[in-house]
Amino acid sequence: MQPYEMIRTVVPAGAAHPIALLADDDVANAWAVYFLRENPLALLRVRHYMAQPYTRNFMDRAERTDPRQAEFVITDQGQCADNAGIRVVQPEAGKYCVLQALKPDWSLVLRIDNPNGRERASDSFFYWLGRGNTVLHVFSMTEKTTQLRLDLMLGPSLPGNAPRTLQVASAGDPPQAVRVERDGPVAIRIHLRAGDNQIVLTPLDKPSAPALPNGDDRPLILRLNAVSFEP
Repeated sequence: MQPYEMIRTVVPAGAAHPIALLADDDVANAWAVYFLRENPLALLRVRHYMAQPYTRNFMDRAERTDPRQAEFVITDQGQCADNAGIRVVQPEAGKYCVLQALKPDWSLVLRIDNPNGRERASDSFFYWLGRGNTVLHVFSMTEKTTQLRLDLMLGPSLPGNAPRTLQVASAGDPPQAVRVERDGPVAIRIHLRAGDNQIVLTPLDKPSAPALPNGDDRPLILRLNAVSFEP
């Protein structure tokens, strides 16, 4: 119980501004609704028994809270980072991450699905791209055109500093082929719909050898260190 109840120590009861709930985990979502019941709560995710048809009828009768007025945004622990219009307040509040909305049109990367998995370096995560599609699950409070910023490093599956080509695709844009010539940030103009979005990253290069000298047979074309959005 304590990992869920910790949300009350970060978000004070009776906060003046609404709280937007974006937790995907069924149990975390339900307990957040319970422990934050004294606050104006905008449910951007409805999960578990609250999503059942017989319960949803009652949920829909509740007074509506405008999520664009939210001061805090609550999502699942381990799935948050500073982004356009939003900053991390507490990355590990039990089962949750707590962010502060700095403006009403914020965007947030909720999850990254990567065939090569996720790895950790110090206090941050990174992803090796190269085995098919890597999918960024993004929530945007409003529909907008923005800059997707990818912090990338050249991977060891191609020799030296040979340029890589990364395809970036989303529902609102035709696929874009981005040339990556060196380590560092790459910016791509994209369109986000209000609500949930998927951005698909696909390296178009093939490894020069079936495995690395250490025996790792994963295709490591590019290393993705961070994702953010800029106005």
